[in-house]
Amino acid sequence: MAGRAVPLILDMDPGVDDALALVTALRGGRVAGVSTVAGNAAAADTCRNARLVLARAGSPGLPVAAGAERPLFADPLPAEAVHGPHGLWQAEEAPGPLPTPWPEPAWRWLGRLLEGTEPVDLLATGPLTNLARVFLWFDGRPPALDTLVIMGGSLSAGNVTPTAEYNLYADPEAAEVVLAAAGRGRTRLVGLDVTRRVRFTRGDAARLAGLGGTLGPWLAEVVTAYVEAAARRHPQGPPGAAIHDVVALAALEQPELFEWEERPLGVVTTGPWRGSLLPLPPEAGRAPVAVARRVDVEGFGRWFWRRLGL
Repeated sequence: MAGRAVPLILDMDPGVDDALALVTALRGGRVAGVSTVAGNAAAADTCRNARLVLARAGSPGLPVAAGAERPLFADPLPAEAVHGPHGLWQAEEAPGPLPTPWPEPAWRWLGRLLEGTEPVDLLATGPLTNLARVFLWFDGRPPALDTLVIMGGSLSAGNVTPTAEYNLYADPEAAEVVLAAAGRGRTRLVGLDVTRRVRFTRGDAARLAGLGGTLGPWLAEVVTAYVEAAARRHPQGPPGAAIHDVVALAALEQPELFEWEERPLGVVTTGPWRGSLLPLPPEAGRAPVAVARRVDVEGFGRWFWRRLGL
């Protein structure tokens, strides 16, 4: 593989910060496709949103595989207050006909990609339902999965309950399946402990218009709505809105911007602590994952704006 970029798959539930992460990832030149899952919006909306972003970004030929329409054992948990009723607030008009989704479900498409000999990196920024189905299919971590970065969890405070972060809370059983096996390879968990430290202001959102074409002004409008929704929800909170999924992308591509701690983790699946990360002792026998504990916020900003050419 010397001199050859490892393909990158994004498993996501767009969602505004997912959309921004996808645009940013495309600038790296190694995105090989997207799988989508119900989460921030319904499954039909997240699949459409991914295709819409790719069309506006000039990459309509990349495959988009629609995945799970609901968590493994629970009802969907859309985040309308954060992302609007369909995931991207009201700026959702397509510039033309959108490409047809991939003809097989996401977990089957991912499974075929991850059973080969060529390594694949994967960034997961939504509920882990698709990945859990793939891990159950392989009875563990798939052989071709190289680096896995998960945006999810918190070792401090949650954003759905006092201790639970949205992606893990939405499908804790799936998260437990993935974390039980993911540590036997290169796995990084990027949670609210670091993603909340990177804030996007109205000025940052407006700057995105500089991307030009049909993408820039549209993305600026979408992200502005996201920032304004955060201000309505938390009028006394810190300025701006957290762009969680873009921080997770940086953890994949620029891990030196973060401080990491290796520890085995589980996920609570029932009761009042549902969706919470559970640090496990070494004797539990679970392989550790690398958990992000700090981020260089200024370094992230330099990387992000340089990646977008702004």
